[in-house]
Amino acid sequence: MKRNCLVCGGKFRPSRIPGLLTCEECKFTTANLTLSEEQLRQLYTGSYFAGNEYRDYVADRSVVEKQFQVRLRRLLQFVTGAPSKNLFEIGCAHGFFLQVARNAFHSVEGIDIAEHAIAYGQRAGL
Repeated sequence: MKRNCLVCGGKFRPSRIPGLLTCEECKFTTANLTLSEEQLRQLYTGSYFAGNEYRDYVADRSVVEKQFQVRLRRLLQFVTGAPSKNLFEIGCAHGFFLQVARNAFHSVEGIDIAEHAIAYGQRAGL
């Protein structure tokens, strides 16, 4: 199914970033929703987190968590009664955001397609 750009109606082409599409006219970028589950799994292998998208996601954990602390503070501005609520993160990777948010919510859980990242989060008690 071909989609036109949501912003200007232009045509999409594959982005330089795998899994994304970019409008030829206005450069708006969006997810390629035509990818199969197997194609998505191939995008998020260990190399995605170490060499492709990130230099070394796990080694950069402290930097990533600092950014997540900023995002959590922003999120909590919109969530009333967070300590009594559950947080579910889709695309949780290694669980770094869940670790940061753990004390702000009643419970935290996540899901991801990257099996090695899921295993990492499980070893961390998520």
